[in-house]
Amino acid sequence: MKLILSCLFVMAISVPLMVAGAVAVAVAADPAHVDKLKKTKRCRSCDLRGANLKGAVLNGADMKYAHLDCANLRHAKLRGVNFVRASLFNADLRHADLRKANLTGADLGGASLAQAKFCKTIMPDRTVRNDHCSKKRP
Repeated sequence: MKLILSCLFVMAISVPLMVAGAVAVAVAADPAHVDKLKKTKRCRSCDLRGANLKGAVLNGADMKYAHLDCANLRHAKLRGVNFVRASLFNADLRHADLRKANLTGADLGGASLAQAKFCKTIMPDRTVRNDHCSKKRP
């Protein structure tokens, strides 16, 4: 709930500022970038802020330098995704599959990672999380 309110607050203050003629950053994904990501799984430096990618299957996608602030990636399949230096500020990554994802240098400030799956996942500080690596049975 806190995550949603933070993103709504950004949008709420952006709209009046734009109407008043001030420069503000609105939280709205570029529809062409969302389509490009879904079709090609390659979207470097794309504007995906506020995108609804809930449950999307994006395994192996290249989203280096992408702007995913306030994006909904809940339950998304993100195995092996390149998130190097991406901005995931206040993104919803609950229940996302982040196994083998590379988050080196990514901004996860305020992001919700509850119940996300990690195995050989490179975190922003280059540490590796292996919380959900399954052990092979004999």
